Amino acid sequence: MSKDVIPSAMNEFASNRAMPEWISARLSSYAAAAGLGAFGATHDAQAAIVYTDVPDVTITQGQGPIYINLDNVGQNEFAIAAFLNSVRVNPYNIGAQSSKVLTSMSYYVNSFSTGAAIGPASAEAGGARFAGRQVGPYFYNFVGTDKYVGLKWDVGGGNFNYGWARMDVTAANNGTATLFGYAYESTPNTAIAAGAIPEPTSLALLAAGGGAAALRRRRQTS
Repeated sequence: MSKDVIPSAMNEFASNRAMPEWISARLSSYAAAAGLGAFGATHDAQAAIVYTDVPDVTITQGQGPIYINLDNVGQNEFAIAAFLNSVRVNPYNIGAQSSKVLTSMSYYVNSFSTGAAIGPASAEAGGARFAGRQVGPYFYNFVGTDKYVGLKWDVGGGNFNYGWARMDVTAANNGTATLFGYAYESTPNTAIAAGAIPEPTSLALLAAGGGAAALRRRRQTS
């Protein structure tokens, strides 16, 4: 399991760790833009999207839940379970904690599309929080690898951090779920775009620096 925030992005790039293709493609475009000097914005060091990549974990009926621990510290915050011919996403609340699962529609856990805002204005899922069930095809709107469930994490003091989990839910074997990764916005009560990952400021600087070094080498050899 790996966790990425803005300052660690350059370290991960430099160590040449394998990343999912969907992230690698984005980072490649960022690096290309950096070589053209496209990055000039500053970023608040106190605010960051924290992303966790996990091995692609799949569960089906009767298998244990997949837990989501957004900050990778202490207790889990959410769980994906497959039972009673359904797939459900539930908060893993202990004590006074009041985390919620969010939906792009109402009541059932309907997926958010890439780029959709997940935040204070998002509706909370109700009931058994079905993400898939063997009654009606409309329950299987998570089919495909670019669908997101919205997460509302209770961090205390009436504050919530908002996040997403990228998952696939299918009707196979009466309900199967796969988790690919998750992220949250570290600034409380602030929306996050579904699928957003840490901004690659460090990668941009690295790419720009590499371009400058290459130019210096060309000048020295000419």
